[in-house]
Amino acid sequence: MFAQDGLPDPNAAIAVPVLAVTGEQDGEHMRHAAVHVALTPLCDPLEVVAIADAGHYPMQETPPLLVSILERFLVDEHL
Repeated sequence: MFAQDGLPDPNAAIAVPVLAVTGEQDGEHMRHAAVHVALTPLCDPLEVVAIADAGHYPMQETPPLLVSILERFLVDEHL
């Protein structure tokens, strides 16, 4: 975990579809706008989906909505 050799470049581009789900009740640096700015240079394609009524744990706060977002992404992008 703390080794330096063999770790991937943290600035390397990610060439597979990426879904980032944010909770808009989370800290500012974890909300849609900040996540979009941070990940856009690294991820192509990138989809950022914000859940208005969730904070840091959308899987506990809005489970049905999160599952529907994940299913739509997987069906639209990968299956």
